[in-house]
Amino acid sequence: MTEDESINRHGYGLDRTLAISDDVFAFAVTLLVIDLFVPTFSPGASSTDLWQAPSKEYASFLNYILSFLIAGIWWIGHHRSFERVRNSDSTLRWVNLLFLLWITLLPFFTKNLRSI
Repeated sequence: MTEDESINRHGYGLDRTLAISDDVFAFAVTLLVIDLFVPTFSPGASSTDLWQAPSKEYASFLNYILSFLIAGIWWIGHHRSFERVRNSDSTLRWVNLLFLLWITLLPFFTKNLRSI
């Protein structure tokens, strides 16, 4: 195996690690949207009703925005950490998977519990 092939193989592993990480972040952020309430209106609803409906669910929107920002900060930090990484090995992949485990729990921990 030539040196170029070795570099490409290691780079490919690192690219795959980053790709799955990006996918997990995207999935977690998508799940955050599930708790947003979509208002239903009667046929005779006015424009005032349209503007008042989201204000009744401001806690859900605030929860979503804060959770999205937290996930975004972690995603940016994750990419900054990987800027210095040149090669990928099984230890890095396992540590990354443990980190991603906590990312996937973000929608669960930030779920808007209406029944409480």
